[in-house]
Amino acid sequence: TIGGIGVGARDMTGLAIGGATLQTRNFTGMGIGSYIRTRRDFRGLAIGILNYAGNLHGIQIGLLNYCGNNPKGLKLLPILNFHFDKNQ
Repeated sequence: TIGGIGVGARDMTGLAIGGATLQTRNFTGMGIGSYIRTRRDFRGLAIGILNYAGNLHGIQIGLLNYCGNNPKGLKLLPILNFHFDKNQ
């Protein structure tokens, strides 16, 4: 469990709560914060106002949610976004 106003690390696993921002390269687990940004792989659940994942393998809940590996038209969605790979 990691918590704070701004939380950042190269890779994270577990529960991370960032009051303002949560930024990482790869994340596995549950992230809660105003702005959650994962440059590469996010695996799990993201709850925030703005969620960004280069590659999402899970669910995003928030005002705006970006999933880079979703098809065109489904990358940026309000309220809920998700992506699940059949092979993983």
